[in-house]
Amino acid sequence: MRTKPTAKLLRHNKNISRLKPRPLQTRAFWGAACDAPSAAGKRLTQQKYQLSRRRKCCYNNCMANDLQQILKLQDLFQISGWQHKLHWKPFFSGVDIYRLYGDGETGPTAALLRFHPGGRVPLHEHSGYEHIFVLAGSQVDENSRADAGMLIINPPGTSHSILSESGCLVLAIYENPVRVLDTNDPQKDPIPANQILLAVNGTLMRGLELNQNLIAAGATFVREAHTEPAFRLWTIHDRHPAMVRVKTGGGAVAVEVWSVPPAGLASILLKEPAGLSIGKVKLADESEVLGVLAEPVLCESQKEITQFGGWRAYIARG
Repeated sequence: MRTKPTAKLLRHNKNISRLKPRPLQTRAFWGAACDAPSAAGKRLTQQKYQLSRRRKCCYNNCMANDLQQILKLQDLFQISGWQHKLHWKPFFSGVDIYRLYGDGETGPTAALLRFHPGGRVPLHEHSGYEHIFVLAGSQVDENSRADAGMLIINPPGTSHSILSESGCLVLAIYENPVRVLDTNDPQKDPIPANQILLAVNGTLMRGLELNQNLIAAGATFVREAHTEPAFRLWTIHDRHPAMVRVKTGGGAVAVEVWSVPPAGLASILLKEPAGLSIGKVKLADESEVLGVLAEPVLCESQKEITQFGGWRAYIARG
């Protein structure tokens, strides 16, 4: 039984009758429509592309301004083999830092940290996230132990101190600057009782020809460092280096700082090549230690290698 149309339905049918009829669209039409966007779609796509391009340019410019160049670190898990090529700076007692970006005082920062055996970072607090990726060795804090290959993410509000008994290398990324809580922790090398800090720049360094002379004298390794930019370096017949202090035109030289018993200092010097002596050396962190220096006459007619920044870099030049 058919019902009588209501007034509302009649008005609706009347409005529909005013519309112009449209032909039935075929499958081919819809396929073409999908393959070929409308003019409005094209404009939207172009706008998105331009916005993406502007963002990309902005990102690249920011990175260029921050890093000066694109930074690429390859073979991070083999960093132990090429760590000597980086310009490390003192950070805390027994810990060096190589900053990738940021200054550690404002905004985010990322850095490589190198813990020497026994190196530690004092109690500190994070106001943002901290990412620690252990590349070699191991470290411990109040919360856990982290071995090579482990990633630790500490949330905002975390406070801890870090110790590496055997040494380690880590990639550290901080969302915000770190606030040190233990302000009594020395940031420069403490001099053990009855010990002398000696900076060596050549064959006395670890793994090199005369390193056993240090060990036989009872010396212990403290850390790697750089001198202030006041020295020039020569190679003496490619057997050992000679570092000379100069008034102008000097550079920073890579050294190793060792803790030496006073009685062993003389035996070390007596076994050094002729023309080398011991004098005071100021490091990049403005601390002053004893160091192996050369007489200027030793460098006559020899090849200067100051531009390499150190003896290891020179002998590894290939």
